[in-house]
Parts: sequence; structure tokens; C-alpha cells
Amino acid sequence: MSILGYFNLDRSEQPLASLLRSQVSREYPVSIIEIGSLNVAVHHSPELGLLHIQGRPGSRKAVVVLGYVGVPGVEKAGLAEHLLAQWGKHGPSFLAELNGSFAMLLVDEAAGSGLLAVDCLSSRTIWTSRVRRGLVFGSHVQPVATLAGSRRELDPTYAYSFLLHDQTIDGRSPYRGITAVNSGCAVLLAEDTPPQDVRYYEPRFEPGRGTVDDAADALAGTLRGIVAEATAGSRAPCLFLSGGLDSRLVASVSPPGMSALTFGDRENRETRIAARVATMAGMPHRLIIRPENWYPDDLPAAAKANDGIWAASHAHFHPLRLAEYGFLNDVVVLGYGSNTYFRGSHLQWGELWRSLPAGASTKSRLLDLIRSAPKKHPVAEEFLTARGKRIASDAFQAAAEGVVDTVMPFADELPDLWELFWCGALTTVRHAANLACLRDFTAERNAFSDRRIHELYLSLPPRLRASGEVVRRAMSHSSRELNWLPDSNTWLPMAFPTWLHSSASAARQVVAGARRAHLGARRSPDYRSRGSWPHYGILLATNPTMRGHVERVLAAEWPTDDLLDRQSIRKCWEALSNGDYRYGGAFAALVTMLIFLLDGEGSRETDPGRRSERAVSVGS
Repeated sequence: MSILGYFNLDRSEQPLASLLRSQVSREYPVSIIEIGSLNVAVHHSPELGLLHIQGRPGSRKAVVVLGYVGVPGVEKAGLAEHLLAQWGKHGPSFLAELNGSFAMLLVDEAAGSGLLAVDCLSSRTIWTSRVRRGLVFGSHVQPVATLAGSRRELDPTYAYSFLLHDQTIDGRSPYRGITAVNSGCAVLLAEDTPPQDVRYYEPRFEPGRGTVDDAADALAGTLRGIVAEATAGSRAPCLFLSGGLDSRLVASVSPPGMSALTFGDRENRETRIAARVATMAGMPHRLIIRPENWYPDDLPAAAKANDGIWAASHAHFHPLRLAEYGFLNDVVVLGYGSNTYFRGSHLQWGELWRSLPAGASTKSRLLDLIRSAPKKHPVAEEFLTARGKRIASDAFQAAAEGVVDTVMPFADELPDLWELFWCGALTTVRHAANLACLRDFTAERNAFSDRRIHELYLSLPPRLRASGEVVRRAMSHSSRELNWLPDSNTWLPMAFPTWLHSSASAARQVVAGARRAHLGARRSPDYRSRGSWPHYGILLATNPTMRGHVERVLAAEWPTDDLLDRQSIRKCWEALSNGDYRYGGAFAALVTMLIFLLDGEGSRETDPGRRSERAVSVGS
């Protein structure tokens, strides 16, 4: 389900429905809402969200929800009325009490006002562009850029953070002037008034007392409620099951009637563990083996669906071809992201924080924290011109200062809450981006995108927040049998201590690095890993389709404002082609970014063909 619209602007010459259809993959109906100064196209299906219009001309009200909203005691049939009533009574603050994963538009014609909002964790993205006193907004970047009518200039902050960190900072899109509505924020729309940003949600750091068993019981119980709510009324719910800790924990708290689905490049130890988890959890299990060329073939479509902000490489699902696999489930549940909160996957931030000079101001220490952040692809700095490095680095630092200003009110908490700083403020349009491909196909429900998980995490004593023990203990409390099956990443029983899993994971990384070096020396074309992630260096160097993508972007004219050093990139490409696979991840990010930008430029002047636009009338 997708949305595209404008407020307080004259864009009547732009075919909203056609622009929106040019971005999405599925042939759902497109409805047009015209209320006062608001014009919106909604590409919708009832199971993917909510579209509601009521009233007569002059007093119409509209509700559009992308994703799902959970309100205890309120059924979906009465949800729109409830949201409108709460908005009228409490203003934007009512959003802070909503559960689920959503982006939302509310309109009240009589009051001449509207509200555009995303959930507390920004798990669904709405892009916005300010045009004079008006606003263009939508689920995808390219239609917003076309509708805004502005020159498509590459945002240097995006280029720097995406190439080096594989994600974006401060809600930046690939284009200057187009940014995402931030976590816990809304945009107020009023006739003849510039759009106004408001923050409706502030995290409350209220660490309590309790044991790890108390925290584990709370986590398992919270997840159980979230999954039950997310699958209520579903005729065929499905869990995407990797066999790792996150999805296994969700499997252990799932209600009866859930099936399980695993994607893989081949049948291997990971897929066999997933099948054992499903069997033990009482779930029918299906394994889908992806076609060998899935990543190269689908990269352009994935870059488009993900708005150029993710390398489109998630290991355990392949959503762009779900229809080809006979996928019939109406709700998909994921257990994606517990490492964001409970498992300390970004512990290096805590070490960096403690290593910074204690005498400096909190703000300068936070900025130093960002500057010192380990880069996922440090070799990507070689892709930038000297001018590009200066411009991009300065822009990145300016954005970092904005992020620091946002979190300064909670600065005293940060030595204990560095995880929040990394996972929340710094990466607003972050890991959820790789779920975007799913949202044109099925109702996606990620259990760890819910406000209740976030608030549970903030209530834990500091010593429990990132130890990893809470999730493992919750797994043990929910299902001792599942807890003794091997972990799909470390191959050790899940019940083993965290330090053993960490040691095993480090050992596997060493072995994987040695294997990549061996394959590089042999010039082997086997880019498939022993698990489910492709080896990007081998894939880029040896796969004909992937090499075709690279040659295409190297030969094209780049809309990058002299940020990229073409000569240096060609040298790096030659090194990669000759077996230097250090450049693999960085080149995967570069190619994804350039394919998105070039395809966007190519479609900019193309009329996608005006199809009939069905206006929503009163009572629809």
C-alpha cells in the first residue's frame, strides 16, 4: 500500500495515479482523494492498510493508514472513527499511545486541517518535500521528486553515509530537499499555512529494578501480545523463519495456525535448523530455494522499491518474486531486529563513548562519537573526489550536529543508552528499509518494530539492556526445546552462554574471510556463502549480470555533482575484478545507489501512461 499527494499546491497537471503506479509492482486500485487543498492518490488493498472517507462536501473526513494500528478493544471496523475522535480530542499527542507499525494521514475538511505522521520508530517511511508554503509527500522518493518539480541533486550527506555506513543519517533521501518524517513526529497541515513539524513522542528513560528472569518474562509476554494482535483475523499468517534467535523467539510465542517460510540459496545447515525449529514449534514449514541469479536479476527493482537506501541484500526472503512461488499468505510476521535493543550488536559505541575525554562537553563528546564511528565500508572513501570528501564529510557532520541537538535533552542518559543513540536518532530510515519490498505484496508485521518493545527496553536496568541474556532467557522461558536447538549463525545450542556464541561467531568470520581469500585466489565464481548471504566481491567480479550492472553505471553520466571520482572507482573496479574482494560491500552499495539515481533520471521525463483515475466520492 502506497501514498502520494500534495497540500497547498497547484499540481493539477500531474497525473497522481500514474505517478504512483509507476513506482509500485502490484495492480491494486488507485483512489484519488480531493479535500480542500489536499490531493492524494492511494494505491491500496484492504489487507495492507486502511482507507476511509466519510461525510458530505464541506465536512468530509478521511483516514489513510499504511501498515497497521493496534488499539486495545478497538476492532478494525471502528478504527477510523476512533482515530478521528482521538485526534479531535487530544491533537497529535494521541499518536504516542498507538501500537503497531504505520504511516498515517488524517484529514478534517470542516476544520481545514490534516495530520501526516509515522509511528514512534519510523518503521514506515513517508518522504516529504517543502515547496513554498506547501508540501509534497509520499511513500517513495521518485514520485515525490517528480511531483515537487525540483532538480534532482544528489544529497552529499546521503552519499557519504550510505557508501561508508550502508545506511542513512537524519532521514536523508538520495535527493537534496527530500527527507523522511522522523521517528515519533508528525506534520500538521492547515489551509494557507506552511506545514508545521511537531514531535508527539519522547522516549522515557525509566529504568526499573528486577532480575534477568523478570525482564525475560516481560519480553516474551510483550512479544506474545504483539504477535497475537498482528495476526488477529488473518486467514493464513506466516512467519519468515531463519532459524536464528530473533525469528525463533517469535516462533515460540506465536499462536496456533501459523506456518513458517524460509528462503535460501541452497539447502544447508541454516535451512535445516529452520525446518527443525518449525517442526518443534508445530508449524508447517516451506523452504524456497532462490534462483541462482536472484540478486543480480532483481537489484534494479529492489533499489527502486527500497528508495535507494538499502543494499537490497537481506538474507532470508526474496519478496520481489513471491507471486512466482505461489505465495498465498495474507500476513507475514518477522522477528527482525532484537539485536537493535537487547543483544549489544553495537557495543563498539559504548567502548568509544568511554574512551572519549571526560572533560569535554557532552555535545562535543557526542560529535566525536559520530566521527569515531567504525565505517562498514572504509574503502568507499576512495570513491570520492577530494572536493567530494570535503563536501560530503562537512554535510555529514552538519547532519550529525542536528542529530546531537535532538538527543541533547537526554544526554545524561546516554552513557547507559548509547544503543538508543545509534539505533534511533542516527539511523531514522535505517534497517526497516529492507522490508519495503514486502509491502507491495503482503501485510508485513515486524514484531520488533512495535512501540511496546522499545519502551520495554528503556525500562530495563542498564546492566541488562545489551547483555544478550534477556533474549536468550526469554527463549528458554518460552520453549526449552527450541532453546536447545543449534543457532543458525553459530551452530551452537541456543542455550549456551552468550560469550561462547560470540567466540563462535568471531571464529566463523575468520573462516569466512579465509574462504573468500581462497576463492579470490582461485578466481572461483561461487559467490554463494555457506549461509544465506552472497559474497558481494565474488558476485561482482564473476557474475555476468552483475558485471553488466557495473559496466552500465561506469559508462553513464552521473547526477552526482562531482562527488564521485570516476578514475579512482575504475581502478577499484579493476582491483576487484582481479580478486581484491575488500571492495565488494562498498561496490554493492555504490552500484545500488547509482542504479537508483540513473533509473530515476531515465524515468523522469517518461509519462508512465495515464490510466483512469477513480476519484473517491462521499460514502466510498
